[in-house]
Amino acid sequence: CDNTVCDVEADLNHCCDAAMPCTNLTCPDNYVHRPDTYCSLAAYKTNACTLETDKDMCCTRGMALLYYRFKIWSTKSSDEYMTQLSELNLYFFNDYVVGSKTTTGGTAWSLNGNYPGKESPIQAIDEDVETKWLDEDPDPRKNRRGEAYAFMALTVQLPTSA
Repeated sequence: CDNTVCDVEADLNHCCDAAMPCTNLTCPDNYVHRPDTYCSLAAYKTNACTLETDKDMCCTRGMALLYYRFKIWSTKSSDEYMTQLSELNLYFFNDYVVGSKTTTGGTAWSLNGNYPGKESPIQAIDEDVETKWLDEDPDPRKNRRGEAYAFMALTVQLPTSA
């Protein structure tokens, strides 16, 4: 690799010095790591990863949340009193959010939701398009204020180690 300009995609961890992964850098408050990124200096160098030089490459604005709420505000028709969802997918930089599926430790619920046992909130994140979460209002009529009854929200909780 002497006198060779390294191409990050082609040469990382091959002939050039291995770069320090951004996960070795502590992002500031209200920032999260960008996935699969590397600091600007080789891993063996002193201060290979610093906020001064690598924050924009390694970190992006955001917060590492543990709970995501999906709320259905309306349906096609005001006469509709049921709503269903086969799969809710959470993405961050074009990748699934780790822990957002039951297979990776996620869980889901609908507080005060009205759903049959075989169509529970957990079915919305089970990676099976043949299952679904169904919420049905017990009464399709309007409430005393003339508003349609509200559908309950689906909450997805990620494991704390994700």
